[in-house]
Amino acid sequence: MIAAATVRASRRPGDTAWMRPEIAAQIVGAALNMGAFALLHFEIAPSSAMRYLVPNLVGSIILVVTAWIDAQWGFLLLEGAWVVILTHAIIVRKPSAD
Repeated sequence: MIAAATVRASRRPGDTAWMRPEIAAQIVGAALNMGAFALLHFEIAPSSAMRYLVPNLVGSIILVVTAWIDAQWGFLLLEGAWVVILTHAIIVRKPSAD
């Protein structure tokens, strides 16, 4: 685990710590989750559509991995539960025309 002083030291103005690969992965995962939510919110895709479920699942898997790497246990629990729910939704999903 990273000490608090190390975290504070890595966030100085002009520092490029935010460019680390795990941060980029978190951004991609979050973007996939938010994109799927936007499809649902703007009624472009229903919650049973694969174009909603798959990006949401992939984004959550990415976020689970990065939460594990960074030892963010609460976030890991949240996203891990979401992965289980989405996987179940895909498995029991009835085929449709999407």
